[in-house]
Amino acid sequence: MVTKHARILDYNHTRIAWGTINGMEKAMNRMVNYLHKYNQPSVSTTESLNLLEELKKFKELLDIGAITNSEYEEKNQRLCLVFNYL
Repeated sequence: MVTKHARILDYNHTRIAWGTINGMEKAMNRMVNYLHKYNQPSVSTTESLNLLEELKKFKELLDIGAITNSEYEEKNQRLCLVFNYL
């Protein structure tokens, strides 16, 4: 808010755009329109259930301390990207 600038990050926290807040809102709208226009094929019900099971297994690994929170979050973000295309 101090500099009146904003940025857009990807799921790896890499900056993919930066500028004014209004400019970033416009960029996000363009990205959303692009995704809707060129939407990837949807994932089947079986595939989505497999993805949910995979996330559940990762949550269990997190709960017992076998993986770190950042590893779990990375997997969660990747799976959420897939579900956005359903």
